[in-house]
Order: sequence, then C-alpha cells, then structure tokens
Amino acid sequence: MSGRSGAALRFLRADVDESAKLSELSLKGLMSVALTSRYEFYGLSLLEEDYVVASPVGPFTVDRLAADFSAIEAKTSKPVIALVSQLSPYFRKALIARRIPFLLEDKQAYLPFIYLNVIASTSIHQPRDFAPATQAVFLALLYSEGVPQSQESLERQLLLSPMSVSRAVGQLASHELIDVETTGKTGRRKVITVPDAAVFYRLGMEHFGEAVKRSIHIAGKPPQGLLRSGIDALSRRTMLGPPECPSFAASKRHYQELESQQIDWREAADRRDSFKVDLLGYDPSTLTSDDLVDPVTMVLTVDHHDERIDEAIDTYMREFAWYSE
Repeated sequence: MSGRSGAALRFLRADVDESAKLSELSLKGLMSVALTSRYEFYGLSLLEEDYVVASPVGPFTVDRLAADFSAIEAKTSKPVIALVSQLSPYFRKALIARRIPFLLEDKQAYLPFIYLNVIASTSIHQPRDFAPATQAVFLALLYSEGVPQSQESLERQLLLSPMSVSRAVGQLASHELIDVETTGKTGRRKVITVPDAAVFYRLGMEHFGEAVKRSIHIAGKPPQGLLRSGIDALSRRTMLGPPECPSFAASKRHYQELESQQIDWREAADRRDSFKVDLLGYDPSTLTSDDLVDPVTMVLTVDHHDERIDEAIDTYMREFAWYSE
C-alpha cells in the first residue's frame, strides 16, 4: 500500500469508521487497458459499504475523472472515490460541483454518499440530509413508541456496527431530535429517548433525504426475502387497487444478487412477469415483521401520485399518532 493510501486509511479510521479497510484492487479484464493504466485502484470498505478508490498516476482533468468514474461505476456497481495527494482550490471546487468524491492525504475529504465534507482536519460540516444508517436509526426510534432504546439494542435490531449507530445517534442529536443519556459503570452506555414523537417525525422527515438510491426492473418470479414497497405495499394495507407492476425494496445484500437479471424498463413495460426493485441505503427487513416495508418507507417508495393514492396514504398514515398530531 502506498503512502498516499496509507494516510487516507488512517484518516478514515480516525475520523469516519474505525473498521475501515483499504486493499489493492485489480480491474484488469473488466475495464480497458487505457483506463486501468491511468490509475492505481483500491477496494474500500467504509461504514459497511464497498467503494472503488482510484488514484491517478499522472495529470488529470475533472472531465476525465467524471468519464472514467462513470465507466467504472457502471461495471462494478460501486461508487468511485478519487485519491490524490493535493488539490488546488479550483480543482476542489470543481470536483464538489460535479459531486465527484475525493480523499486527500492531508485529511481533506468530500464523500457525498455519506454526507461528509471535511475541508480541514478540524472542520467537519454537519450534513443536512441523513446518512443511510441515520435513516434506519430514525425509523427504529420512530416506531419504538416512546420506549427508550440503548445503542446496543439498535445495533442488534438494525444489524449495524457500533460506529455506524454512534454516528447516527450523533447526527440525530445534533439536530436536537433526541435526548441521549450516558449510563453504566463506565459511563459508556447510551440510552436514546424521543421526547415528542410528532415533532421527531415532522422535523426528522425534513432531513431524511432520499430513501431510494436506484431502481431496476427484473423479469421472472421475485425471490424470497424481498419486501413489497410503494403502491404495491399501500394496496395491501388499504382499499387501493394493486399496481400493474409489483414493486419491492431491497438492501445491498439482495440488490447485488438481482442486478445481473436487470432488464430495460421499456422491455419491462411490455412484460407481465416483470417487477421493480428499489435499492435502499438501509436494510428495510430490520424495520418490519411481515412482507411489507415499514409505513414511512412505503410512502417514500411510492413512485407516482394522484388523488386516489394520496388519499390512501393519508388515510392509512393517520392511524399513527405521530403522523396525525
């Protein structure tokens, strides 16, 4: 591992995820010789997600990075991060404007998929939208019906690492949405309480961000383990008729298995055996006990609206006090 990648890994472990892993990666045979010759590649595991890190071996332009990273992401289905020694203010602004993620040796980083923008080693800007782990913790707390939750219980329920839950709790606390009490003999046990569920829901949804990261269409029989979402789930909870195309939500675990079966949406429109799968940043199966996504995820995965659909949503959601108050 080069000095550049080693410095980046130390920064990520210290400031982002203590379990981060970075290792050399070969894309030969997957990408063109011309493209692979322009970078050194690494595989990055960060906050339970996988990324490709590309370190340019020579001069580069923003347009070249954008084109190469788009090609790499299309082949690997993973976001790509630029790893560089230094950037001029112009290049840094240009990369941020194009939403091209980057890591620098001097502890500067722009990682929009986890809403992190560190422009100096002591200046971390609080994101407006929730990170995926924060989305999951927010929903788990919303459905807890006012019962205080320990950080450990959230880790077990949501299948998240201690670091991910800790960052999520910190983000919710920074928006003054929760109360956090430190207890235990060592003073390390955190107990999280939602003071007012209605306020928590209303203000939290302002920061929730997009639930669906990407959608694909697949032909055939849906595999077991997928949860019905959007209008499909809504039709099973209300009197609304079912959609012509069934829809499901999946976490990364299922999504990677299904992506190879993807068909073009135009082809899907002509087939009776097609269905849609929405990729969520969080695992929806940890938030429900049946084959339907949780209520908030259901609403967030509705892909079109009309008067009937909106009336069905409102009628169903009014069953929850935090929605109607």
